[in-house]
Amino acid sequence: MEPGWISRPIESDNIQYVITLIKKEPPREPTFDEVKDKVKKAVTKELAVTAANEMAEKVLKKIVVGTVLKKVLKKQELSLQETGHFSRARNFVPKIGVSEEIVKKAFELDESNLIADKIFKVANNSVIIRLKERKEIDLEQFGKDKESFKTGLLYRKKEDVYRNWLEENRRKAKIEFHEDLLDADG
Repeated sequence: MEPGWISRPIESDNIQYVITLIKKEPPREPTFDEVKDKVKKAVTKELAVTAANEMAEKVLKKIVVGTVLKKVLKKQELSLQETGHFSRARNFVPKIGVSEEIVKKAFELDESNLIADKIFKVANNSVIIRLKERKEIDLEQFGKDKESFKTGLLYRKKEDVYRNWLEENRRKAKIEFHEDLLDADG
């Protein structure tokens, strides 16, 4: 492609786009002045994450030794947040986000082992988990929701079968690339 090249119309969300190549620059290394602000932000963020991880490790060690959690958090000017109940069927933890590792560990905790023995890192956050209470499944509610669970599971299985079929057919397909169809002048 050369400067002045114009693409065919591209549709996305009911909007037509036409792309024009204005200028073509050879690849190059950016100068320090071009990247210094981005580098400064990245380094500052990395240092903050490292400091948070170190503080979380210190807090965990004090809690494991037997120091009261609220006392440790107050001294470090940290806050305690509760997630509320969550299911082992999903990898989502309220107020934390997606973490299969946290969900797995949380369901291993019990009355004799209330605090996880490690720090979990989720989206640049350091998380210490502690079991507050375990809530067993409500069998009456499960009976009411059972049919919708079945329907949802069946839908997911159908989607998986279709996705696998589509991927298999794409692998088997012979795909040809027609350069002449991409040429705006042709």
